[in-house]
Amino acid sequence: MKTLITIAFSITLNLFAFLTPLKVSAGLIYPYYKLAMMDLEQVNTLLQNKITESRNTSGDKWVPLKEAYQAVFSRPNADNLIVKIISPLDQELKLFAKKNEIVEELISEATQAIKQHKNFKPEAQVSYHIFLDNWMSESKPYANNPDILKLFKKISEQDLPPSKEALIEARNRIGYPLSDPSKTAQKILSQLPPPPPPVSQMTPANNKAKLISPQAAPLSPPTPTVTPNLPSSSAPASSDLSEIDTSESETDIEDGDDSK
Repeated sequence: MKTLITIAFSITLNLFAFLTPLKVSAGLIYPYYKLAMMDLEQVNTLLQNKITESRNTSGDKWVPLKEAYQAVFSRPNADNLIVKIISPLDQELKLFAKKNEIVEELISEATQAIKQHKNFKPEAQVSYHIFLDNWMSESKPYANNPDILKLFKKISEQDLPPSKEALIEARNRIGYPLSDPSKTAQKILSQLPPPPPPVSQMTPANNKAKLISPQAAPLSPPTPTVTPNLPSSSAPASSDLSEIDTSESETDIEDGDDSK
């Protein structure tokens, strides 16, 4: 009888665990608050270790780089640390031509975690919010780039308000003000200058029509050129009739008067 009760109790616990959402920390190697305690030298060491791991691994070499990128952007950036240390990691990612793909995957991971916040611990939710905030802040000057513009639009099209647990976590631990990343993305997109006109799509005929438009002022007709019957001379011809030498014709007129 005692054995049956134990078995029934065990089954009940397993069923409860199956039905209860699992709070996970996702793929973050460090939560935001541990990263916040690292100074420039410590974060730089973390990056260099991940770069070395990428070069030495026999598996997917871009995985450690992806982890490093996520860690750097999940750290509160009040000290503007990202711009000081990100260059070596960017160079390494360019070797694999995977940076755009990796960033898109990390953004998708962050947005999904925020939308499904009930399955994630508050510290993981805050880490993903900070990741999106930092990425948008650092990428804002390049938002007209087609690849980056696509990611801004992807964030802007989703509803990403912070959960109550995430707001409390961020405020109580580091005083970080969480907001909806989609609203931030929408604001950045609204401030972008309009794209330039598609000059490359214009045909030569269109270009000609644009240069000589019907609304343009009509051109005056060309002045006809008068070519006098001059004797051959080595002197260069002049287009100004006032400069033609008329001394020979005047001599002929005087000779004619004497003959009379």
